[in-house]
Amino acid sequence: MQLTLEARSRRVLTPVVAAAIAVVVALVTFVRIPETARNTMWADDASRFVGENIRVGLLESLAIPYGGYLQFVPRIGGWLALRAGDFPGLARDVTIVSCGIAGLFGALVFVLSAQFVRHTWVRVLIGLVPAFVPTIPMETAGNLANLHWYVLVATPFLFAFVPRHWVSGGLLGVAALLMTLSETQTLLFVPLLLIGINRVRKAPVVVGAVLGLATQLISLNLAPRTGRNDVDLGLADIAGGYLVQPFASTWTTDAARVGSIVFRHGWWVLAVPFAVVLLVVAVGFWRGVAPQRIILGSLVVGSAASWAAPLIITPSTGFLFAHYTLEQFGEFHVVRYTAIASMFIMMALLVVVDIAAGTRWSRLPRWTGPVLGGVVTATLVVSAVVNFTVPWSTRDVGPLFSDGVVTATEQCVGKPADTTILIPAAPNPNWKLAASCAYVQR
Repeated sequence: MQLTLEARSRRVLTPVVAAAIAVVVALVTFVRIPETARNTMWADDASRFVGENIRVGLLESLAIPYGGYLQFVPRIGGWLALRAGDFPGLARDVTIVSCGIAGLFGALVFVLSAQFVRHTWVRVLIGLVPAFVPTIPMETAGNLANLHWYVLVATPFLFAFVPRHWVSGGLLGVAALLMTLSETQTLLFVPLLLIGINRVRKAPVVVGAVLGLATQLISLNLAPRTGRNDVDLGLADIAGGYLVQPFASTWTTDAARVGSIVFRHGWWVLAVPFAVVLLVVAVGFWRGVAPQRIILGSLVVGSAASWAAPLIITPSTGFLFAHYTLEQFGEFHVVRYTAIASMFIMMALLVVVDIAAGTRWSRLPRWTGPVLGGVVTATLVVSAVVNFTVPWSTRDVGPLFSDGVVTATEQCVGKPADTTILIPAAPNPNWKLAASCAYVQR
């Protein structure tokens, strides 16, 4: 009877806590985004995820490849934003919807982590990570174009999860389909689908993931991605960039200061603390049980791959980190691939905390585990508090979308209803939302 009561309590508390995490992540993410940025439309949101929804509707837009692949979640988010409020407030609604979707993925990670993380309080912290990554409000949070990063960080939890009921299996199968139809890098975690594959209730997840990824490969073949291949990035650039960007940005948003310190004193100032973190992760592998090791390894690989893959696919002179001069480091800023890699790092360290909290150290004092877990947790909490407010955002200088709508309305006076008007978006004048005067004036 006692076990039954405990099981019932978990069934009630899990959705309640998950809902609370979704709300907290959404609200904290929204609050952390500068006010001007909340009301400014981002580049791809304007031209693609909202603009194409306006021009052709949701269903047709879902089939349009962007950069070679499909992006279902951002396009669905754009459709929701268009129906959330009036046209002048569209940028704000996009921000709200994007933050809400981020919250849903935080909740999803919390629920799925139950099979890999023992302590509920650690699972809560892992679910909250998407809101507290130091650099997340700079570019990633609050826009549709970067929702695929939230998809990616939830993928290892989903692919490794083994459903116990047909209902949960079916729902997670739909989630796997949507997620793979939104982010091609989910391919990285396909081996995790083999976990529990002999159990029939895992079938919907496997089928959804395979179907989505197969569709993405077809899309990429029909509309190949074009990248800049004129820059020869070396391993030193990728590794050095990882240290000075995702790793350092897990604890600070001042990339220019970090870069200047590295230039003056050498790479050892980051290599040493990185070695310490690797040692902590190694302890986690050593003391953890199989499910903990699986998710810990997946998060570590995810951090490295989510940083390296974009640099290799779309190389740029700005990614030659090992060759930066002092002047370049002085103008150093966080690149858009940093936040997701940092998110993986933070989640991985929290898995180590879970391992440390539940381990009996036979040859060491009993306080070894709690102290290790407490120190790691404290560093992450302090980082989250100290970096809660970011120094800048890619959208914090506008242009305000509502101002653009006022100008567009004036331009439409006396013109045919089918006249196309362009409303400017961030980060530069090359990005615009196209809409007819009939749509603007409705």
